[in-house]
Amino acid sequence: MQQQRTMISLQKKEQFAKKTLYESQIKWTNFSADIVRVCNELISAMEEKKILNYQAKSVSSQGIVSVVRSLPHIKDKITKYDAFLQNNKQELDSKEYAQSLGLL
Repeated sequence: MQQQRTMISLQKKEQFAKKTLYESQIKWTNFSADIVRVCNELISAMEEKKILNYQAKSVSSQGIVSVVRSLPHIKDKITKYDAFLQNNKQELDSKEYAQSLGLL
């Protein structure tokens, strides 16, 4: 009898942990997607303002030039991460994933 209560208690704790993990993954994916969106907006604004053609006129602006030169690389990484987040969101939204965690 005691063993059965312990087993039920452990199953409830496991279910709670799975649900918490699932909810955390959803929140993290949404948070990361917001960051990617803001990055894309910033890159677009920089491209619109033609900051890509920025020429350094002082030593302190060398950092900006370095960022501008690596902007295509940054944009590529952001695009890849965005694709990863979209796939992750689709997986989290799928019933199969929720069922595998025993949430449905």
